[in-house]
Amino acid sequence: MAVRAEPSVSSALIGTRARGDEVLAAEERGGWVRVSEEDDHWGWQLSASSSATEAWMLIDGDELDPPLGRLLERVHF
Repeated sequence: MAVRAEPSVSSALIGTRARGDEVLAAEERGGWVRVSEEDDHWGWQLSASSSATEAWMLIDGDELDPPLGRLLERVHF
């Protein structure tokens, strides 16, 4: 799954996450979640070579062409 610098499918791709990976979300906005800065606990870090200061992931890809369906699922601990 794509991790983007801003909550937009046209934003720069700054990384990827694999199916089944857990993401610690800091915020939800307009169908996107911002990956928490604390998500390095789960093994995620912004790339040192990237100028991005935030990381966003799309929740539902039904509006994409081709449609990708539900991409993220909320899990409570």
